Amino acid sequence: MAVHAASGIEAVIFVDDFDQNIAAAESVGMQAILFRVDRGHDLRAQLGALGVFPRDWEGSA
Repeated sequence: MAVHAASGIEAVIFVDDFDQNIAAAESVGMQAILFRVDRGHDLRAQLGALGVFPRDWEGSA
């Protein structure tokens, strides 16, 4: 647990399309986004929900 506090790993946002990889990232303290285009996922919206916005993004997809 001391490694997590020193590493700032909670500031990492891991994006992947595989459920098991998302679970692994979350198990070590990362924020994780399951992103699947074939399921209609919107990465901008998912990142926006975490307070992350691209510099050129005006708030619309």
